[in-house]
Amino acid sequence: MLQCSATPNILSTDMREFAFNVSALLVSISLLLLGNGLAMTLLGVRAQMEGFSTVITGFLMSAYFIGYIFGALAVPKMVAAVGHVRVFAALASITSVSAIMHVVWVDPFFWAALRVLTGFCLVGLYMVTESWLNEQSSNENRGQVFSAYMIINLGSVAMGQQLLQVADPAGIGLFVISTVLFSLAVVPLSLVQSATAYTKRPYENYTAISEFSSWYHWYLLFRPCKWCFLGYGARIPFPIIIHNRSNSQRDDVCSVRRNVNAMATRTDE
Repeated sequence: MLQCSATPNILSTDMREFAFNVSALLVSISLLLLGNGLAMTLLGVRAQMEGFSTVITGFLMSAYFIGYIFGALAVPKMVAAVGHVRVFAALASITSVSAIMHVVWVDPFFWAALRVLTGFCLVGLYMVTESWLNEQSSNENRGQVFSAYMIINLGSVAMGQQLLQVADPAGIGLFVISTVLFSLAVVPLSLVQSATAYTKRPYENYTAISEFSSWYHWYLLFRPCKWCFLGYGARIPFPIIIHNRSNSQRDDVCSVRRNVNAMATRTDE
């Protein structure tokens, strides 16, 4: 009788720990994406206020995805060396510093470098979060966990963009808010009790770089993806570009966006 009564308690304890760990991770990523949604919109608006041309603003915002490439290659090795929690805390802290540095020196090249750094950190945070959620989940609840993650992911970015109305984009207040959100993201994660999150992960089977070592393989990967990136890139800054433009100019921008989106729906034959 004692053994039978103890089993539900063990299961209940495991479920409580699982729910706490997943909730803490989701709160952390929601704070990060609130800050990122605000920063992503704020930089486009602020670049226009600073007199940057549309072309410069476009390259500035696109620099974010250069960091994505390098982060995708480097972060798995970082996680293998020090574990999930430390990598998450380090990348979130760097992202926080990067956000506030935009008000230190208003220069398009400096901002582009900060965007590369932010992209590096954000893709690393995505990788850490998703790999950690996958590790914490079982086959029975993995779909529910990742559904909640995607809802929080997209919802947080959308809510972060609405924070642009909280203060004047010409001041430093919104940059401070973004920095605070990035910094607060580390707090829930630091309370996680899971031992596996602190364990060094060797990633012996990580062979992504070796599998794509051939330039030909990279080319085959690039061909179907390039229009997808163009379509995604055309969608993000669209509200910023049409701001304070005449109706004819808005029609031109909308036409370009439609053409890019049309090309993004096809892949090379």
